[in-house]
Amino acid sequence: MIALSTAVQFKRKIPKKRSFTSLALSLSLVLIILGLTFPEDELLKKALLPPPALRLLVSYVYYETSQQQHCEILNKRVNLAFFLRQAVARSGGNVKFLFSHPDNFPDAKVLLDLLVDVTRKEEEFITNALQGKFRHIQFRRAQEVAPDICHHQNAIRDELKRHKKLTYDFYMILNDGVRGPFMNPASTAQVRHLVTSVFD
Repeated sequence: MIALSTAVQFKRKIPKKRSFTSLALSLSLVLIILGLTFPEDELLKKALLPPPALRLLVSYVYYETSQQQHCEILNKRVNLAFFLRQAVARSGGNVKFLFSHPDNFPDAKVLLDLLVDVTRKEEEFITNALQGKFRHIQFRRAQEVAPDICHHQNAIRDELKRHKKLTYDFYMILNDGVRGPFMNPASTAQVRHLVTSVFD
């Protein structure tokens, strides 16, 4: 009220020919005093908000045939089980996983038997994931045997065709030779900075 009355008194002292200008100035003064017009405040509010989660598309190619040696098949399965447990299960919905396999693919029981100290939650997650119950985790049977890069190309291209409105910040391509280690919230600040600076 003090600000408003002051503005009115200020207006009365201005000659009539400048009454419109004085009215605009008075109104601006009142709004500023009431704290309604501070674009800097809006910028500050946006700066304090947590940044949006990066959208990441991960393409993973798994290749197993009955002609491969047992030790090779076992290694591939252990890698896949480890990846599902340590990477996929700990990622949010902002990370989409596309698994391509041109031939054989192990079921949940086979993979779970390869892991040690599996919790009930992890068992349920891996089972549900392989059954296609998560929208951000997809398993696709490739049409033919081909180099990994071809499967990555087809998976990513099909994904972008089906979801034209989706955009991704990063794309990552992996195969069944990957096991880890993976960065987690407990990683040291130096390691996290090193990894993020590479992507930045």
